[in-house]
Amino acid sequence: MSGQALPNADWSNLQRDLAAARAILEKQDDETTRSLTEIKAELRTARDEQQKAIDELYKKFGRPFGAHNDNDPDSIIRKDAIALNFVRHGESHPKFDPHSYVPTKEDITDGENAIKAWRPFLRHGNLDRLTDVERKSLSAFSFAGAAGSFFLPPTLSDRILSCVYENDGNVASLVDNVAISTSSIKYMVDNVVLEAVWVCSEECNPATPQQDMTAGLGELEIAAEALMLTTCGTRDFLEDSAVNVEQWLARKAQRAFRRAIANAIIAGSGLGQPSGLLSPQSGVRICDTGDSTPAGQISWQDCFMLMAQLPAELWDGAVFMANQQTIALLFTMSDATGKPIFSASMVENRPQMRLFGWPLVLNNMIPSVAPGAVCLIAANLKEAYTLVTRRGVSLRVNPYRSKRCIDFDFDARVGGSVTCPSGAVGLRVN
Repeated sequence: MSGQALPNADWSNLQRDLAAARAILEKQDDETTRSLTEIKAELRTARDEQQKAIDELYKKFGRPFGAHNDNDPDSIIRKDAIALNFVRHGESHPKFDPHSYVPTKEDITDGENAIKAWRPFLRHGNLDRLTDVERKSLSAFSFAGAAGSFFLPPTLSDRILSCVYENDGNVASLVDNVAISTSSIKYMVDNVVLEAVWVCSEECNPATPQQDMTAGLGELEIAAEALMLTTCGTRDFLEDSAVNVEQWLARKAQRAFRRAIANAIIAGSGLGQPSGLLSPQSGVRICDTGDSTPAGQISWQDCFMLMAQLPAELWDGAVFMANQQTIALLFTMSDATGKPIFSASMVENRPQMRLFGWPLVLNNMIPSVAPGAVCLIAANLKEAYTLVTRRGVSLRVNPYRSKRCIDFDFDARVGGSVTCPSGAVGLRVN
């Protein structure tokens, strides 16, 4: 009935029906929400169980790059068990090929049980207190004819000890570094000094020739040369190693490239590699020791005269460079009273070495003091030398070149040349 209000009774019934319908809908919503939550929980549980099963397969079959954890005790024991089997097999087969021997699943299981039994056996030393399985497995790795003597698994630390020290002085950081995007870079080289004349002299002498501003201009091209390092490792070593082989190998490659570049900066031939400061084609001047200096030796006067051969404008930023033996000779020079001529102050637990106020840089690529050797260099390296980089050190892994090995190919494209020959000078021993 349009335009007429509902009676109070009908209005109350309608509100009650709406409230009941709302309650039913809310109940259904709650049930639907609970069902969805339960389904999500079941899916999550199933996914976790599936991932756990896959991880167990990875660990069981030792697949490369699997999702196993090297810190997992079971994984460590398995590796030790495999190594223990190799030790036992090597005892009975002294000349066996490690690549031809593969421990069986039963051998690995016996090795795991033997390793687990070894610790309690060390504590009490009584085989009878071990379980039958432990006693059997431990006896399987005993020396024949020697009661109570057992093979021990080799334990590999997660740290690689390195006693290789490469004192290249990091000379690449002292020179002028330029990044290029092409195969080479060209510089205009100016080797001529223009002379100004007084006006009166010019007017009184009309025959004075005009100076050509382009006279003496040349061109220097520095090409980026290829530098490479190739090494390989067996798949077994890479898969079973307990250390981070990739990080260790990357550090060794970086050192190798830095050492090669530092050596080229000092003595590179310029043929397929950067041209060095001591190369005959570099134009760097080589000075001989003084007449008063004994043959085969150097003196402090020679050191100062060497730096004096550099243009005074390049003294700011200049350094001396010598190897460790030459530095030792310099700092053990003394006067007539035995007082050292040079002294080094300690900075951060190492000597801060200077000659006449200029820094003395350690670089073992430079020859030692010997007749005919250039044992000391004075240079403003930022002005004297330019190092160009087309591409830094990159790695390419090749698992297909060798049958049982994985090759690691490191390469870079770096070039360099002396850009200002007057910015460096060497001292040659008579």
